Amino acid sequence: AMFGLEEYVHDILSRSLGQFVAVPRDGISFSIWEGEGALDGVSVRPDALASLALRVVAGRVRRIRLIVPWHALRSVPVMIKIE
Repeated sequence: AMFGLEEYVHDILSRSLGQFVAVPRDGISFSIWEGEGALDGVSVRPDALASLALRVVAGRVRRIRLIVPWHALRSVPVMIKIE
């Protein structure tokens, strides 16, 4: 079961990326001090690219990284990197 920070990160990623990938509840790691987190082993939704007239048969994303620049949060954007 997830508690606290991992649940919060899961909710953020689900809202921002949920239309494209299935965001699993396990596999989330996040360090508040480092300002970095990762989500491993993500499945691409079959309808993710339908708006581009592409059909996904199967797809996996190895890792999604979330980088939060605590030192400059108002001037530097939060980044989501897909690997």
